[in-house]
Order: sequence, then structure tokens, then C-alpha cells
Amino acid sequence: MPSRKPKGPEFVRFFQPVLAALGELGGSGSPGEVCDLVADALGISEEQLSEQLKNGSSRFRNQVAWARFYLVKADLVDASVRGVWILTAKGRRTTLSHQEAYRLFKEVHAKWPPQKKAGKEAKELNRMARFGNLPSGVTPGDSSKDKVPEVVYVGALSFVRVGELLVDSRFTEAMRSKLIRIETFGDEYFAILKGGDELKKILALGEKIIFLFNE
Repeated sequence: MPSRKPKGPEFVRFFQPVLAALGELGGSGSPGEVCDLVADALGISEEQLSEQLKNGSSRFRNQVAWARFYLVKADLVDASVRGVWILTAKGRRTTLSHQEAYRLFKEVHAKWPPQKKAGKEAKELNRMARFGNLPSGVTPGDSSKDKVPEVVYVGALSFVRVGELLVDSRFTEAMRSKLIRIETFGDEYFAILKGGDELKKILALGEKIIFLFNE
């Protein structure tokens, strides 16, 4: 009999390999180092590594980035240092079977129930929270290649496409009340542009972006 397909979205299978890779790296590592170890551990082929999303980014690295997102929400990985993934004390003690990884996946996105707020942006954010940041039209169990969530990278930063929005992966529901709307080509917009090349690249992504900015 053919083996049954594991439950949940495809990236759930990367939860434990990411934890194991960080352990092998001594507790912390760059996204590239983690992806390389995960690929080696799972025997990911060159053909699989070369697969791309519609935006031209690596499908494999996108999947690993989503695994990291859920591990952060579960307090198994610390994302407080930009460009570095760090095992928490809880993460060091944790080993996940696929069933346990799927259960963790469901528990994490269940913590962000829909919120009754008006406005298009609020609805997009509520949808993001409800489905663990999956874009509109993608259910947690959807593994279609064409519906893999899009992640855009600017240096060490990653942005998740949620409908028409690009959302900084560091953004959390606790930050919602601190959101500030910046008018494109307004005074604040040009003031941010003076912050350096990285901010220029972020703003160049489009007009509908949520990103963390420290003055």
C-alpha cells in the first residue's frame, strides 16, 4: 500500500530538522547555515533546491523560513537578533516527531483568533493571524506548489506576502497598536529614506508594507 501523506502543510516536516541543525551549530546559526544542514540531513536533491517560487526565490528556503516562523511562535527559536536563528532553552530540550510538529503547528495558529476590526489592512492582518500568516486562499493543509506563501528577502530581513501587503516576519500581534501609517512620498517617507540603503530597498518593495523601524 502507498504510504499516507503526512498531515499538515509541507513545511511542517522541517520543524525538527531546523531544531537539529541549530543544535549541531552549537545553538545558533545564520539562515544559510541552517538551510544547508537541513538539506544535507534530509537529502534534498539539487533539483529540489533549484525549484523556485513565482517571484524567483528558492522554494526550499521559503519552506524552511516558514518552519522557523512557527518555531519562533512556539518559543523554540529566538528571532531577536537579526540574521541569526537561536535555540531557546525550550528548543534545546525539544525533539519533535511529525505528529508532534503538526500538533504544534495547529496550536500556534490557533492562538491568533479573528479580531473584529474594520478596514482592509486590518482584515488582511486578521487573516494572517488566523492562518498563521498564510495568504488569502491558502488553507493550513494546502501543499500546492502554486500556493506556497511568498517570502521576499531584503538582506537578512524577510517579508511575507499577505494579500496586497508585505509584512515583516518579525511583526507580531502585540505590535498592532503601534502601527503608524506613512504616506508615500510624504515628509516621514523621505526621512526614513535617509536611514540607509537597506531602508531604501524595503520601501522599494511597494506602497503596502509593514516593517519594523527603529529611529
